[in-house]
Amino acid sequence: MGCGLRFPVFEESWSDAPAVLKRLLGDNYHLFIADGSSGTVGLDYSEADYSGESVVVLIGSEATGPSEKANGLSKRSDRIYIPMLRPVESFNAGVAASIILAEVAKQRSKRA
Repeated sequence: MGCGLRFPVFEESWSDAPAVLKRLLGDNYHLFIADGSSGTVGLDYSEADYSGESVVVLIGSEATGPSEKANGLSKRSDRIYIPMLRPVESFNAGVAASIILAEVAKQRSKRA
C-alpha cells in the first residue's frame, strides 16, 4: 500500500494552513519545507530526521518553491532538498513528495 494511504495528507490554502496545523497538531510539530528552487540550501532530504511524533512535510511548487509564508508556519522548521544530477533541474511536486514520503516511511518503520 502506498505512502499516501498510510500518512494523513492535506491540501490547504495558505490562509487556512496555520489554523489547520494548530488544530491537528498543536504547537508540537516539526515542519520540513521541500524547496527545489534553492539548489542545495538546507538539508539533503535523506539526512533529515523524520522520527519525531508530529512531522509535516510541505512541498513547494516546482518553479518557484515554497512561498515566504511557509517560513512562519512552525517554530521548528528545516528546509530540505533532493539532490539531482545534471541536466535535471527539478522534480514535479508529486514526484518530490513521493521520494520524500518514502524516506519518511523508511525512517519511521525503523522506530516501530
